[in-house]
Amino acid sequence: MAARRAQSKSKYKARKTPALATPTPVSFSANLASKMPPLPRWVSRSILVGGLFLLLAIWQRDWIVAAMVNGKPVFGFQVFKQMSKDYRTLAVNKLVEDRIVLDEAAKRNALPSKVEVSAKLAEYEERYGGAEAFEQLLQFQGITREEVERQTKLRLAMEKMFGNEATVSSEEVDGYVLSMEKVSASESAKQRVDAEAGIREQKLTEIFAKKLEELKAAAKVRLFF
Repeated sequence: MAARRAQSKSKYKARKTPALATPTPVSFSANLASKMPPLPRWVSRSILVGGLFLLLAIWQRDWIVAAMVNGKPVFGFQVFKQMSKDYRTLAVNKLVEDRIVLDEAAKRNALPSKVEVSAKLAEYEERYGGAEAFEQLLQFQGITREEVERQTKLRLAMEKMFGNEATVSSEEVDGYVLSMEKVSASESAKQRVDAEAGIREQKLTEIFAKKLEELKAAAKVRLFF
C-alpha cells in the first residue's frame, strides 16, 4: 500500500512540475544584424557596381590599365579618349578635303556624273574578274563599295581639273621599256602601252597631292575640336 502511494505521488509531481524548455542558441552576429537598420538602396547599388567593376578589372585588366611606363600606368580610359580624338580628326579631315575638292570641281564645271562614276566602277569590276570577284576583293581589304564610289568620284573630279597636266613623253616610255628585259615585238608594244599608263598614273598621283595641298591652303576652313 505504501509503495502505491509513493508511486502515485511521484506521478502527481511529474504532472505538476512543468518541463523547462532548452533555449535556442542565438549567434551574436545574427542578433546584431537584426538590430541594424537596412542599408539605403543607393549603398547597395554602389556595392554591387563596385563588385562588378572589380570583377571586370580582374577579367579584362587591359581595359583598366593598358600599359606601364616607368612604373606609371597608362589607363584604358586614356587610350579610348585618344582613339576617339584620332578617329574624329581623321574623319573631319577627310570630309573637309572632300568638300574642298568637290567645291572646286563645281566652280570649274568638272563634277563627275553618276553615269561616269558607275562606268568607272564597271571598269574596276572587269579588271578584277567580274562584279563578284571585285566585291570579294573589297571585303578582303575591308573597304565598302560606298567608300570606293566616294574615292572614284573625287578621282574623276581631280582628273577633269588637272589631268591634262600629266603628260608622258615618248622618251619616258622608251626609258621604261629599255629598263625591262628583252621581249618580243608584240609584247614590247603592249609594254609601251602599259608603261605610258603607269607613268601617267604616277604623275597624276603626285599632281593631285600637290593640288590638294594648294586648294586646302586657299580654302577657308575652321575646325571646332
